[in-house]
Amino acid sequence: KIKRAALERRRIKALRVAANAQREIEKRGARRLEWEKELEITQRERDAKKALYKRAKQKIVDELESEAHLWLTTPEEVEKALGNPTASQKLWARPGGMIGAQSGQDTGFGDDGEFWRYECHTWDARPTYKSPKEVMLDELENMAYLQTNNSEHYWTKERVEAEERKEQRARLRAIVREEGRRALLEKQRQMMKDVYGGEEAKTERQKGEKGAKLPATTMPAPKLDYLADYEAQERAGVEMLQRDPTKFFIFESDLPNAKNLGGLQGSGDDADSGLSGASLGRPVALKNPFFNYQPTAFPLRMG
Repeated sequence: KIKRAALERRRIKALRVAANAQREIEKRGARRLEWEKELEITQRERDAKKALYKRAKQKIVDELESEAHLWLTTPEEVEKALGNPTASQKLWARPGGMIGAQSGQDTGFGDDGEFWRYECHTWDARPTYKSPKEVMLDELENMAYLQTNNSEHYWTKERVEAEERKEQRARLRAIVREEGRRALLEKQRQMMKDVYGGEEAKTERQKGEKGAKLPATTMPAPKLDYLADYEAQERAGVEMLQRDPTKFFIFESDLPNAKNLGGLQGSGDDADSGLSGASLGRPVALKNPFFNYQPTAFPLRMG
C-alpha cells in the first residue's frame, strides 16, 4: 500500500508537470503568433513610410525635371543668354535683377520681397576709418561704374518707372511683413505675460479678481512659430496698414509746408494721430523703418 501510494503521488506529479509544460508550450505559441502579427503590422507601416518617402522623392525629382531646362544647359547657351547687353542690363543694373524664371512667393526662386527685408540691417564695422578723400574716390568710382554699365538706350523712362514700381511693391511687402512679425511677437509676449503674470497677477489674486490662471513663475522661452509663418505676418501687417497707414507711407501732410516747416523731422505718432482720411493727402513715398528719418542707416566713420 505504501508503494502504491508513492507511485500514485509520482503519477499525479508527472501529470502536473506535463500540464504545466503543455501550458508553457501554448503560451509560447500564443506569444509567437502575437509577435508575428506585430511584425506584420510593423512591416506594413515601414512599407507605407518607404512608399511615402519614395513618392516625396519622386515629386522632388519631377519638379527638378520640370525646371531642368532653366538651369541645365551648355556654356554656349549660357553665354548667348547672359552675354547680350539686354540680359546684362536686366541682371546687373538694378537691385534684385533676375532673368529666366520668374521669382515670387509661389515659385522655387524665393520671395521677391525677401531682398528688401534686410536692407540696411548691416554696418561695415571695420576698425580702420576711411579718409574723406577715400570716401570721395569711392563715390566717384561708383558713379563712373553706373554711367559706364547702365545703358541709356535700354533704360528708358517707362522701363525705369516700371522697375521702380516693382521695387516699391517689394519694399512695401517687406515692411508690411516686418511690422506684422513685430506685432505678432508683441501679442505673444502680452499673452504670455497675462498667463505668467508675476507681480500683477499676484496683486489680482489678492484682490479676488479673475484672470490670473497660473501662479507667478518664470516665463518660459516663447515659441518661434510666428517667425516661419509668413502668411500670418503679412495678414497682421495688412491689418496694421489698414488701421494706420501713416506707419508705412509718407503723405503730403508730412512734407514741409507753411503749417509744418519741419516736415518729417517734426512729425511722429502724436502728430499723425490727429490726421486721417483726406486730411493726410495722397501717399508720396514709403517710410523706411531702417533709416528712422536719418540720412544714413548707420553712422559713417571717417578718419
